[in-house]
Amino acid sequence: MPSTNFSQETLNDLSDYFHGAPIGLKVTGPDGTITRTNLAELRMLGYDDKMDEYVGRHVAEFHSDPDAVQEVLDRLVGGESVTEHEATLLRRDGTPQKILMYANARIDDGEFRGMRCFTFPHPDDLRPDIAEVGALNDLSVENRGLDMTPEQQDEMYTELSDFFENSPVNLHIVGGDGLIKHASKSELGSLGYDRDAYVGQHIARFHADQSVIDGMLEDLVGGTPLVNFGATLYHKDGTRLPVMIYSNSRMRDGSFVNTRCFTVPVPKARMAQRDRGVEFAWPRNEDFGFTIPGRAAPGGPVNPMTLALKYIASRKRPEESLGFLARVSQVFASVQPLETALAEVAVLCVPFLADVMSVDRPSRHLAHASTADLQDRAAAILRVFAAGGADAPLDPAAVHAAGTAQCWDDPNQNGEGGRGVRLRTLGIRSAIMAPLTIRGAPAGTLTLLRGADPSRRNFGPADRALAEEVARRISVAIEIEDLSAR
Repeated sequence: MPSTNFSQETLNDLSDYFHGAPIGLKVTGPDGTITRTNLAELRMLGYDDKMDEYVGRHVAEFHSDPDAVQEVLDRLVGGESVTEHEATLLRRDGTPQKILMYANARIDDGEFRGMRCFTFPHPDDLRPDIAEVGALNDLSVENRGLDMTPEQQDEMYTELSDFFENSPVNLHIVGGDGLIKHASKSELGSLGYDRDAYVGQHIARFHADQSVIDGMLEDLVGGTPLVNFGATLYHKDGTRLPVMIYSNSRMRDGSFVNTRCFTVPVPKARMAQRDRGVEFAWPRNEDFGFTIPGRAAPGGPVNPMTLALKYIASRKRPEESLGFLARVSQVFASVQPLETALAEVAVLCVPFLADVMSVDRPSRHLAHASTADLQDRAAAILRVFAAGGADAPLDPAAVHAAGTAQCWDDPNQNGEGGRGVRLRTLGIRSAIMAPLTIRGAPAGTLTLLRGADPSRRNFGPADRALAEEVARRISVAIEIEDLSAR
């Protein structure tokens, strides 16, 4: 009798996951005969349109060292899982393909029924095209239009659910809203979570480097597979787990449906090399609660594509900031006078970073720029900051005493002095003042202001870090000008 303990949606998810996976997958019988495989395995070995020459044959026929295959099978029969097993397969045209194999035994009633096998192209012999074979397609039973009896569907579900749940590597599926739909026992065990505490959570919660998961989501939503992709996950106890990820995207009618994600620990040979690297990070406003909610219809669910695009934006902003800083450096490297260069930098800052920008030394004003909307009020706005004093929203002396950029927002609170009220009247909602210093001595201030336009958010930590970096470049330019004048 066919089972009724699964939904058609689950069968579709599992069949798409297996068939469209970014790595080679296969299932064998107890004698090593291949009974099921997927598109990536066939493509990797050159059997794209010759599946009948692959399925039904013994797995050892495709290894350069057939005797080693029997050793692997013996280990599996003995209850051992195989991880990071280096081997060389032979493609249909006779050329070699180095792989890393992960496999474990299918046991039923204490008897060995075959193996579940995961074939990753070796890092020294990567095949990025393999991950693209199933990408951008929905390869579910339903979408492929497979005519299957209930008994055949039951058999497929039983085999694929067993393959997913009991795999020797970590498997999960992430939906278009970023939430984890399915996760294997191996994944739950390696991260220390119960299923109820993991499935249904946003995948970003378990990544140690948010810029990395943002980039992953950006690539996958855009249809670009992840191949041998390095990331770091958090275990439930807080420890960090370096991993390598393979993933590609399931699309339907041009819309992102879910990921097909495979995760393994970083191979030991790669770990030492990885540890020698220096990691850099740029602060993100999103890490400190400066988030934009996904849009939703009244009473309806959040649009998953809006949520995905939010992550794309948080990735794009640091990249744009680096380009902005490069352009600032290019301006200061030119032969034009300092005041001309500062005026050009002010134009670069508006509106990319601020609606009003001003550079001031204790003795004189150097440069400023403003958007057209605030141009007629810019002079009055800047006078509020130039005066300084205890009741000023931001005081140059206090900023230099702190040694770092300081922020002021419009929280509509009382007790901050009349000039804060005056700024709100002039249409300013948020401000940053960064110190200009030359060899530790105060040299002036960089002031950045944002107006009350609803499309503008208040300044956040990422903006403050960017302001400090611009201030450093301005300080160096001023110092060079002072030295030249002597």
